[in-house]
Amino acid sequence: MYRLTLTVFLALLLAAPIQAAAQSQWEQQVLDQLRTAGEVLRPEGYVFRGDPHTGSLRNETSEDFTLVLDGGVPFALVGVCDVDCTDVDLALMDASGSQIDSDYELDDYPVIEVTPPQTARYTVHVYMAECSTEPCFYGVGVYAGGAARPAVSSAPSTQNHRGQLQRGDQRLPSEEYYDQYTFWGSPGDVVVVDLFSTEFDPYLILVSPSGDDVQNDDYEGSASRSRIEKVLNESGEWRVLVTSYRPGESGAYEVSITTVGG
Repeated sequence: MYRLTLTVFLALLLAAPIQAAAQSQWEQQVLDQLRTAGEVLRPEGYVFRGDPHTGSLRNETSEDFTLVLDGGVPFALVGVCDVDCTDVDLALMDASGSQIDSDYELDDYPVIEVTPPQTARYTVHVYMAECSTEPCFYGVGVYAGGAARPAVSSAPSTQNHRGQLQRGDQRLPSEEYYDQYTFWGSPGDVVVVDLFSTEFDPYLILVSPSGDDVQNDDYEGSASRSRIEKVLNESGEWRVLVTSYRPGESGAYEVSITTVGG
């Protein structure tokens, strides 16, 4: 993927919705743009990695932050800023301070593409080149390419987890507590997720890298078991959400996630 292929990216960012939420409207502008960037990069095989880095800078000031990048994995680092900013720049340095790549073009959507030779900590330099109303908010999203997916053998691979839904856990929009587990898959792989609990009515949600989901409750009529079997149709990180049928239910559970390479 070359930077020139991201020309459509700018057009989509300009059309991204501007909303007000818990963050300020300027922070929300930044988050909306990074979400749109993920949609643009997804067909190229990139998935969002971790949380976005956000901050604010005055005109012609800069700041650095560090992150760990996996060796041999292609990454795209995308910078965005709010409507009061017309030019923000990015540079990436290794542990010795040597610059690996940069984007100092006159725009507000710098992109860095890099495949690190080894797993290490790197420094991202953010420079606010043009901010009309100070300070300007910015964000940097890190998107990992398809090479981030480890090789999958034909032998089954199983994760077994014992957990507890409880007060303080994350909640679905419908107010049920949930725990999340992830695994890597590709088209043709088969996954079987089995969830058991005698302390609440268990409910399973399997979410694809693109956000589509499959759900199950009361497998074969059992109020203590949920199960999903699926032949995967997308490559990337899949999510398993362990939750309950009713809001506020809590208790212990056991879940297994078995994948077999297609």
